[in-house]
Amino acid sequence: MTYKTIQEWCGEGKFNAYSNAEKRLADMGFADSEHHELTLPDLKKVLDCEDIAKRESQIKYSLSGEIKEIHLFTPQFDENFDCGVVLMSNNDIWIVAYKPLKNMANKSKELVVEKAYSSSSYWDSYPKFNELTESLQWGRNPILAVATPYKIGHGDIDFTQINTSPYVVRESRYFSTGDNPDQYILPLDIVERAIGDGNVAFHFAIYLGNGWVCSYQKNQGAAFDTWQGFLENRSITVYIHHTPILFKDRSDIVEHVAKAIKSQYGKKDITTLLSGKDYRFLRRNCEQFANRLVKGINISQQVEDLKPSERRFNLKNELDKNKYQLDDLVRYGDSSSERYRICDYYRQACQANQVQRPRFSERQSFAPKSWCRIQ
Repeated sequence: MTYKTIQEWCGEGKFNAYSNAEKRLADMGFADSEHHELTLPDLKKVLDCEDIAKRESQIKYSLSGEIKEIHLFTPQFDENFDCGVVLMSNNDIWIVAYKPLKNMANKSKELVVEKAYSSSSYWDSYPKFNELTESLQWGRNPILAVATPYKIGHGDIDFTQINTSPYVVRESRYFSTGDNPDQYILPLDIVERAIGDGNVAFHFAIYLGNGWVCSYQKNQGAAFDTWQGFLENRSITVYIHHTPILFKDRSDIVEHVAKAIKSQYGKKDITTLLSGKDYRFLRRNCEQFANRLVKGINISQQVEDLKPSERRFNLKNELDKNKYQLDDLVRYGDSSSERYRICDYYRQACQANQVQRPRFSERQSFAPKSWCRIQ
């Protein structure tokens, strides 16, 4: 990997596709010094991120003022995202995450722009700026960088506070039996459809990609199922629950789905009946199963709606508790074949609808000049 200064790269004509590259990088704070010797792919990605910010009105208007410092990086939870944590001159901290999509009928990109923290003091904001960066780039629960106490409060929350936009985006789509789900649904989204002809109760599953789901039903427990099996071979409205910023690291979701299938999670037999770990609508239903594996929250909104008051919980504690319990699903035995199968479905779906892009080789941190603006 070759590191050079901006002047050296520009002198070699490496930025021909970018107008005013040297000035743009200098305005962003990349001084021509040994400290700022960078690789060419990383410098080009910085310029690409600036182009995206200027093109996307949501970013441009949210981050319209003076910027003190920016961290740009590729997050561990999804290598096709470009993420930025931005400290503004008024000490607000913003999270920006962008990923282009292809061959999808309903969207061309993923874009999250959220204020994660605000303070009147730089000395209060700056440590939080670095903390949120670490959480979003490397954390096992990326959602904690976005659903901060500033956003959802310092105490316990109920499910409706976190199961809503921008943390969870719920969309509906009428599916005919011949429709390709990969054109509308991303891998590891939760899908929901009515049971029977009414809209009283709903069945939930986890979409794995390439026309496969992980389903949890009363008699079979957790198992692979086809998309047509989930639809019951009929045309029906499906509700799609998408988490732009994952609640759990993708590898943890895949591992927990694999272990749930391997252990036949909740299958009705004498062992689960005696232990109370079989399918129960009020305690272990398909919605709780999907939420637990994808979001790390063991809860069903259908059940909560029947209660006089909803269960409240600390988000981080709930995520930690469910990870510990799900990690222990398969004590003896090997779930690698299930994991390989899930990864294969995921890979095939991503090849169809996600743009494979170069990653940042390392985090890029810089302080733009005072006159530098996204405009």
